[in-house]
Amino acid sequence: MELTELIVPDNYNTRGIPRAVFFENVATFVANCGDVSHSILDLENKLAQYNLMFQSLDNQRNTLRNSLPSLHNTLESLEFVQEKGEDVIFYHQLVDGIYVKARINNNKKVGIFLGSNVMVDYTVEEAKNLIQENIRNVEKQIKDCELNLEFLKEQITIIEVSVSRVFNYDVQQRKLNQTKEK
Repeated sequence: MELTELIVPDNYNTRGIPRAVFFENVATFVANCGDVSHSILDLENKLAQYNLMFQSLDNQRNTLRNSLPSLHNTLESLEFVQEKGEDVIFYHQLVDGIYVKARINNNKKVGIFLGSNVMVDYTVEEAKNLIQENIRNVEKQIKDCELNLEFLKEQITIIEVSVSRVFNYDVQQRKLNQTKEK
């Protein structure tokens, strides 16, 4: 299997993250960096950057995943209100274990809280469409994050392998120098 078959395709990288360079010749790479310590330091800096990007994307994906249940609950509530018609009576949970009896007299319009102290009146159908669109957008963003995380995993692996190759090169060079001295 060729190396190019293992590479995650560019369409996984929707955020323009630079690809890690896999260098064929370790000696040339070390010579370009100056010495082994500088080349390892350069690789470890790149590794730290990739790990930071990975953590950021992973946190973003988890935040998006955590928002989905709330959106689905809102959609279910809207469908419930739409299905029941006039004068809907239900129990609303205020906090864990405490419920209050509530009545909806007019279910033609609902208020959707958009954030930043902004609430907008929508018809139930408009609100359902908005929430469904939000669910599709969140799922699309989660998929995007997952693709980019796969891309980053590969880049991190390439850098880790490169660090190992430089260490191994350094060990081989030291052994050669010891052999020459004897």
